Amino acid sequence: NNEVDLKRIFTPNEKVVCYAAIWIESDKEQEKIFGIGSNDGIKAWFNGEMILKVHKPRTVNIDDEYLKLNLKKGRNLLLLKIEQGFGGWGFVLRPVDNKTAWDQVQKHLDIAMNSEFHLEGNIIKGTIGDNNIVGQLSNLPMAKVEFKAINGKHSKTIEVPVGTKLELQKSNFPANEYAITISFNTDNGVQTTYAYMNTVNDVVAEIRELMYKDMPRVPQSPMANYYTDFINTVQWLDRANKLWEHPYGYRRYLDGIKNAHKGMGKLQKSTNPFDGIFPAPRNMNFTDKKCIVDSSWTFYDPTEETDYISDKIHDFWENEFNWDINYSGKPIRDKTIVLEYTKKGIAKKEGSYLVQIDENKITIKARNRQGLFYGLSTLLQAMEQNTTLPVGIVSDFPAYPVRSVVLTKTKAVLSDDFKSYINQLSDFRYNEIYLPSDAYYYLDKSERLKEINEVFDYCKEHFIEPVPYFETFGGWTFTRVLDPCLDEGIYHEKEKYIVTESGDISLDVPRIHDCENSTIHIFDKNQKELIRGTDYKLVSTEKPVIKILNKEYFNKELLLSYDAVDFTSFPHAASCPSNPKGWKIQEKVISSVIKELKPSKLHISQDEVGFVNTCSQCKARNLTNKEIMIDQINRVHKIIRKYDKNVGIYIWGDMFNDLQNAPKIDAKGCIEGLPKDIMVHDWNYVGVYHSDKMKTVNQMNFYLNRGYKAGGVAWFEPSNILDIMLTGEKKKDQFLGIMHSAWSKFEHSLMPVAEANWTGKTILNKLGF
Repeated sequence: NNEVDLKRIFTPNEKVVCYAAIWIESDKEQEKIFGIGSNDGIKAWFNGEMILKVHKPRTVNIDDEYLKLNLKKGRNLLLLKIEQGFGGWGFVLRPVDNKTAWDQVQKHLDIAMNSEFHLEGNIIKGTIGDNNIVGQLSNLPMAKVEFKAINGKHSKTIEVPVGTKLELQKSNFPANEYAITISFNTDNGVQTTYAYMNTVNDVVAEIRELMYKDMPRVPQSPMANYYTDFINTVQWLDRANKLWEHPYGYRRYLDGIKNAHKGMGKLQKSTNPFDGIFPAPRNMNFTDKKCIVDSSWTFYDPTEETDYISDKIHDFWENEFNWDINYSGKPIRDKTIVLEYTKKGIAKKEGSYLVQIDENKITIKARNRQGLFYGLSTLLQAMEQNTTLPVGIVSDFPAYPVRSVVLTKTKAVLSDDFKSYINQLSDFRYNEIYLPSDAYYYLDKSERLKEINEVFDYCKEHFIEPVPYFETFGGWTFTRVLDPCLDEGIYHEKEKYIVTESGDISLDVPRIHDCENSTIHIFDKNQKELIRGTDYKLVSTEKPVIKILNKEYFNKELLLSYDAVDFTSFPHAASCPSNPKGWKIQEKVISSVIKELKPSKLHISQDEVGFVNTCSQCKARNLTNKEIMIDQINRVHKIIRKYDKNVGIYIWGDMFNDLQNAPKIDAKGCIEGLPKDIMVHDWNYVGVYHSDKMKTVNQMNFYLNRGYKAGGVAWFEPSNILDIMLTGEKKKDQFLGIMHSAWSKFEHSLMPVAEANWTGKTILNKLGF
C-alpha cells in the first residue's frame, strides 16, 4: 500500500518517464490480482505482453486499475513505465483479493463503469465497465443492459455480469445509434451508468473529418466567430487528448460541430444582420420594411452620461464609419437612435432590453443602464455587418442571474490587456468576475489600494461586478503566502536518527518548520530534551540539517520530533487551520477587503486541500478531519459576518462534497457544518460523458438538494455546459448559472459558456441520455 515516490529517487523529475521492473516468484501456475495506481500515466507489460495503457495526468490512488496476472511457475516479470509531467510522481502496487477489489471499486463506480462499444465487421464489441478495472475482476453483480435507439425505433435488453466483454451480432441492432443504460446492485443500492453505441459510423473519424472540413465562407460576424471558436476548441480538445477517446464524448461534439456547420450555412444565405448577433437574441420579429442608418442620424441619451455607453457609441461611430457623432436634444426627431428608460414591456431580469426599429427611428428600451448597454451592443453588432436593418422588434433577457468568469487571462491591474479582456466579457454579457490579486493583502498601502480600486471601477463601469478572490483555506492559502510558518506540517514524533561521526543529522524531508509554536524537539534515549544552542543548532530548514554541538551524542541514537513541510505528493499547498497567528492574518485581510472595497460578494475558494490535521498543532486539538473542516469554514464565515452581514460568499465545492474531494482527506460528511448562506461553485473538470452522466448531476445535486445555491464550472469542456444546464433547470431558484474557468493556458469555452448563460441554450444536443 506504500507509494513509491519517484520524485525523491530521480533528478530531473519533470517531463520524464521511468521504468520499474518487478520480479514475481510463483511456486505454481495461478491467477493473482494486483491493484495499481500511478502519477501520471502508466504502461504495464507482463512477461513481455502489454496489458495496461493509461495516458493522462493524475495523482496516485490505490487501485486506479487492476492487473489480472496469470502467473507461471517460477519468475514472472512485470514491467511498468510511469509518466511524469509536473508535481508528484510515483506509483503504488499491491496484491488484492477479488472481494477487497470490488469493495474498493464501489467507492469510484463513476470511473469504473466507463463502458465502450465499437463495431468490428459484423460484430459489436463492448465492455460492461472499464476493462482495466471491473474487467479484471470476477463474481461481480449481474447488470441489466438496456439498448435504446436514439431515433426511438428499437430497443433490446440483456443481462450479464459487470465486467463482461460483449460480442454482439450487428444484425440484432438495426438502428444506427443507441443510448445504453446499465443498472446493477451494489452494497449501497442500485447503480446506473450510461454508454453510447454506433453501429454504422466510426464517430471518431466522422468528427475529425468535420473538424477539419472547410467551413462555408460567410461575412465575419460575432456568431460566425462563435461557430469557428467552438470548432477550434474541439480541435484543441482532440489534439490534447482531452476527449478521452470515448465514443459518447465524440458523439456529443459531433452534434455540436454539425450545428456549427449548419449555422454557418444559414449565415451564408442570410440577408438579416441580426442573424449574426452573439449571444443570439431571444425574440426577433421583423417585417419586409427597411431602416437605413447613415451619418445624418443622431443619438438621444436622457442622462447624457459620459460612461461606457457613450464611449461605445463614439468608438463605433468614428472607428467603424468615420462619421461625426451628433446628439439630439429631443427623443422625437426622425433619424434618431433613442435610449429610453422604461419598465413597460421589459422583462424584470437584470440586463433585459428591447430594440424597436422603425423606418426613421430606433429605440433601445431597458429598465437600467446595463440593459441599455446590452441593447446597444446588439444593435451595433448588426450595424457592423450592414447599416440597412429590417424594421421590427428585438426583445431579450438573460437565462441565468450569475454569468461569471474567474480571471485567468491577464493580471488584475489596469493594463491594456486587462481593459481589452473586460471589454470582451461585457460584450459577451458576463456580469461577474472573480479577481485574484495579492493587493488584497496590502490594502493598508495606498498604492495597492489605488491599484485594485482602479480595477474594480473599470469592471463596474462595464457592468461587471468585481468579486475579490482569495484563498482562505486550500491550495495556496493567503496565510501561508504571507507567512510560510503557517504551512500545514506533517508531524513526525520521536523518530530515531543516528548522529554521524561529525555530528550531523540530515532529515529526509523537503523542509521543516522552525517557527513559533512549531520548533524542533530532540531527545536522548532517556527522554531528556536537548537544549538548542547548547546541545545542537539548526543549520538549514530546507533539506534540513541539524548540527549536534555536544560531542557525547556523536554516533548515538537521538529521537526527533518536528513538523515536516512536504507537498511533493500533492501539488497544492495548504495552511494550518489551528495556528492562532493564521486567524489574525485572516481577519486582517478579510476586514480590510470589506472595509476598503465594499464588495457585494467574496470568493474565498476553499479548494483542493491536500491534507488536514497532520501537524502537531492540529493533532493536539484531538479533532477529526471532518471536525477540522467544519471548524475552519465556520471561523472564516464568522469573521466575514462580523464585518458585513449581507455580503455574498462563494466557495469551490470540492472539499465539502462527499462525491469529490472530501473523502480524500477523510472529511466525508463535513457538508453538515457548511453555513447555509454560502454559495457553491461546483467543479466539472472532466466531461461527464466519460463514464457516467450522473457524475455531474450528483455533484451539483449534492448541494442543490441540501438547499444551497450552486452553479457549475465547465472549465474547457463545452460538453459540461449541457449537463450543468440540465441539472440547474430542475432547481431554477437555486441555480446560479455557469462559471467559465480556464486555468493556466486552457483559454477555451469562453463563448460557449457565454451563450448558455444568456440564452439558456447550447450548440450540443441531449441525445436522450
